[in-house]
Amino acid sequence: MINIRKSRHIIAVSLLLYSLAVFSGEEEPVMSPRQKALYNALDEKMLSHWDAAKGLEELTELPAEPGNAADHYAKLESLYATEKVGKSILVSPDSAGVQEILAGAKIKKCDLTPKYYPYMETGTKKQPDLLIFQAYNKALLAYAKRLDSEEKPLEASKAYKSSLIFGWHLTEERPSLITFMLGVSIELQAAKAYSRFLIRRGALEKSQKADTFAEYLIELRKLTGAKAQVYLGEFDNFNCLYATVKIAKEDKDYFWRQEAVLRLGVLRHGAPDRALKNHVKDPVSQKLAKDTLVLLAKSDPQPWVRQLALWSIQNVTPERFDEMRQTLLENMGKPDAGEEPEKKTDAKPE
Repeated sequence: MINIRKSRHIIAVSLLLYSLAVFSGEEEPVMSPRQKALYNALDEKMLSHWDAAKGLEELTELPAEPGNAADHYAKLESLYATEKVGKSILVSPDSAGVQEILAGAKIKKCDLTPKYYPYMETGTKKQPDLLIFQAYNKALLAYAKRLDSEEKPLEASKAYKSSLIFGWHLTEERPSLITFMLGVSIELQAAKAYSRFLIRRGALEKSQKADTFAEYLIELRKLTGAKAQVYLGEFDNFNCLYATVKIAKEDKDYFWRQEAVLRLGVLRHGAPDRALKNHVKDPVSQKLAKDTLVLLAKSDPQPWVRQLALWSIQNVTPERFDEMRQTLLENMGKPDAGEEPEKKTDAKPE
């Protein structure tokens, strides 16, 4: 039987708590239909660790040499100033930067933090240059294709595999969303180029594995774009607020929690329109954004996310966010659509 006295007590306490909240100026947050849809769509898969190497070992062995591959990749930006071709963004297949990638791809570990993320105490971070890394990767693929045309299929195969490893290193390290997307883009370019090479050499079964890997990367890139642009980017009317809070608290990949922190730094000021100019104010939503940042600054298991949460409270404005993110999904480069069919030869790659 229902305990009427107990039920009345619970109702009375609930009303008292509600009254206290109202009189103290606090309102109970209520999700809009769009907020709820985005929040509920973040299932276990969307919040899990995304593996950008699924299927990679079907194409190449992972490197095993000691050292830090980032020591080689970090040289690309300084080399680019003297190695780019004229006013274009291209570099020669014979450039020293290509040799640096080949050297880095032999090494198991790639720790980008000392090279590109040394200023954690201030919240500022130097990102790998997207155009430069893409330019050198395309030069590496051109180098591989030239080796193939010179009837050096084994050397060509190693060069294509080096491009795959270059991209894998960036996705495996994943200190930021930009770096992760750059790595996926490079892996995708390499997988498609390697598949064409394998077809030219008659290795059809392995070319199908390269195509399967490329299809997986395309799907991963779509998921990444959706997560960044919708679940973390639909600022209008605070639509992404609860999804952003969920990612900030529950995502397995800390670079996604890091991205959520930056978004919350914007939302605590209000909900900007797509141009990040006009801001809708809502004290309850803004308080939730700030309270979540305060919580993350104290409790996130990743030290850098804790530091970034504190820095975001103190420094992030909608204008600053726009400045930091303006190249996020731009200049990622697209893999070549394809090439004219070429004559097959009998030499088999590794």
